[in-house]
Amino acid sequence: MLPQSFTHYYGILSSHHYGMALIFATKCVIGFPFMFHFANGLRHLNWDMGRGLQISSVYATGWTVLGVSALLTLIAAAM
Repeated sequence: MLPQSFTHYYGILSSHHYGMALIFATKCVIGFPFMFHFANGLRHLNWDMGRGLQISSVYATGWTVLGVSALLTLIAAAM
């Protein structure tokens, strides 16, 4: 959807000599919403099957989704 190729934009980023920590943090900020949406979608599919609808289970799966999202984000950003 962008007018130039990936290599063009990668060259621009490389020419600015940003630190690896800044690039990693940016990838995490961009990637977390996608990973959260994926993990929470699996949670909702589980609810559609009628499982995990008790309030204690809802809270537990909510925290699990946050943890899994953070883990998947770190893995994806490290690539």
